[in-house]
Amino acid sequence: EKPRKGIEYLKAAIISIIVFFGAAFTIMTFNEDASVEAVFQRIYQGVLGSSHSGNHLLEISYSIGLPIGTIVFFNHFLKSKVTTDPTPLQIQMRLHEADINTTLIENADREDTKKDVD
Repeated sequence: EKPRKGIEYLKAAIISIIVFFGAAFTIMTFNEDASVEAVFQRIYQGVLGSSHSGNHLLEISYSIGLPIGTIVFFNHFLKSKVTTDPTPLQIQMRLHEADINTTLIENADREDTKKDVD
């Protein structure tokens, strides 16, 4: 049976929304847990000698640097790769594939024996 494109797009949209809000929630809880606002307050207090209110250059550069750092780390922006280096996910998949191949080769001579973990 041929899959319906509308259903596939709907599934992709739902997963994208879940991942987007999950990532946003993760970043917000990290910022709250690490008390990024308090860190910024201390930096302003140490550099300027007084506290601040509102958004300043430090918050704006942090907000811009966070997605740029994510893009650089994962080496993808939309459909194009930033560099030719493999992404962390590709490295982990390659390691997983090598582990599977090693396990299959090591266990090839154990057919019909009772040495398994069960």
